[in-house]
Amino acid sequence: MEKVLVVDDEMACHSVLIDQLESQGVLVIKAFDGLAGLRFFQKHRPDVTVCDTNMPELNGPKVVDEILKINPRAKIISCSNNQKPNLPFPTAIPFFQKPVPLEAVIKLLR
Repeated sequence: MEKVLVVDDEMACHSVLIDQLESQGVLVIKAFDGLAGLRFFQKHRPDVTVCDTNMPELNGPKVVDEILKINPRAKIISCSNNQKPNLPFPTAIPFFQKPVPLEAVIKLLR
């Protein structure tokens, strides 16, 4: 089963994406802050991680840095309510303004 980890303290903005993924048989794992996101990444080893920029405990770029230390080939999408990320992510990480489109996640999954 394909797995997607969504790391965001504002999960409501991903409700449509989560519903769409689940309807396609994808297991969606939800983390409401950066520290939980990192723990869930280590535990579940998702196929794709969607990560917000601003979160309590550990911000998105720091979560991404730690994930890439665990798995340098991890597939990650960064997102924010803003049109541009207000915190720097590695340039190879795709960025989307919320909500993240289903097609972007599916493209990385398959």
